[in-house]
Amino acid sequence: MDYVTQYFTWQNIKIAVRFHPNRFPVSNQEKAGDAIAHLEIKTMEPLNAPIPITETGYKLHFAPKDAILAYGTPVDFVKEWLNVQGRSKLWQAHLERSRQGELF
Repeated sequence: MDYVTQYFTWQNIKIAVRFHPNRFPVSNQEKAGDAIAHLEIKTMEPLNAPIPITETGYKLHFAPKDAILAYGTPVDFVKEWLNVQGRSKLWQAHLERSRQGELF
């Protein structure tokens, strides 16, 4: 199977999610859910905009396929990840600095 790309918008940021469910497959069929999936996450508009999981707007992530699909879809997984990290003090401080602007 090849990569599948999906797009969604999170807090006015357009994000692309590329997903390969079996980037590192396992040979034992009984452990097929243990295959390592690959996610590539990139902010598209604005290009390279920071998001809670990456300051550069680009993130590679490897995880067991079943861990990602437990959320429904790769996009659902990334949305939940963003929502959880979006509540962090670090991200909240970033938002505050962005609203105020920086003088130095």
